[in-house]
Amino acid sequence: MTPPSSPERRKRQQLPQGRGAELREQISVAAQALGDARGGYDFGMRDVAAAVGVTTPAIYRHFASRNDLLYAVATRNLAVVARAMDLATAGIEDPVERIRRRHLTYLEFALANRETYRLLYMGKPDDMPHWFEPSRLLADTGLATMITDVAEAMAAGQFSNTHDPAVLACLIWMALHGVASLLIALPTFPYPPTLYLIDQMMSLLNNGFAPSGRTSARSAYIAAAGTSLRGDGAACLPQPPRDVPIANRPVSRSEVPQ
Repeated sequence: MTPPSSPERRKRQQLPQGRGAELREQISVAAQALGDARGGYDFGMRDVAAAVGVTTPAIYRHFASRNDLLYAVATRNLAVVARAMDLATAGIEDPVERIRRRHLTYLEFALANRETYRLLYMGKPDDMPHWFEPSRLLADTGLATMITDVAEAMAAGQFSNTHDPAVLACLIWMALHGVASLLIALPTFPYPPTLYLIDQMMSLLNNGFAPSGRTSARSAYIAAAGTSLRGDGAACLPQPPRDVPIANRPVSRSEVPQ
C-alpha cells in the first residue's frame, strides 16, 4: 500500500521545465509577505516553503541559503524608497529643499524597514551573496539624482562651485546614513526629535558647502519654531497631526521603532 503523501507534498505544484524563474519570484514574494506580516525576517526556509506550497529542498534549488533569500527580498524593497523620493520631490524647484526631502524619505524608509536597512547597509561584507552588487544601493537610494540636485544648487549659488557634485552628494548621503544607522542601532538613546536632527544636519551641510562669506538660511521649519530646544526638544517645535508624512512633520523619540 502506498503511504499517503504529506500535506506539504499534496500542496506542491510542479512548474513546467524552464519556469524556474517564476518559482524563484514566487518564493521571493512569499518571503516578503512573511517579513511584512511578522515585522522582520523572523522566519525560516520551511516557513517560506509552506507559504509557496513546495518542499524545502525546492527553495534551496533557487537560493543557496537563507541569507541569499533575505538579500533577494531586501533588494526588492529598494525600488520602494526610490519611488517615494521621486514623489516627495515632485514639483519642488529649490534643489536644497529637494535634498532635504530625499533625506526625510530615506530616513522614513530606514525606520520603517529596520531589518532591510540592517542587512543592506549595516551588515558584514562577507555575508553578501556573490550576485549582489553593492553599487546598486547607491543607484536605488537616489545618489545619482542627488548629484543632480547638488549640481543645480551650485549653479544657483547655494553651494560653492569649487567642489565636485558627486563628492558632495556622497558626503551628504554618508552623513544621513550615520543618522539612520544610529536611530536603528540605539533606538532608546534620548535623541532630539528626528526632523530637528535632519534640519540641523542640513543646515550644517549647507553652511559648509555655501560659497565663501555666505551662510545658508535655516529651513522654514526651524525658523518657524523661533526658539532653541528645551528639554527633549519637542516642547518648542510645532506638532502637526500624526497623519502628516514624516517629510512634513517632526518625529518624537516615542515614534522611533523599538
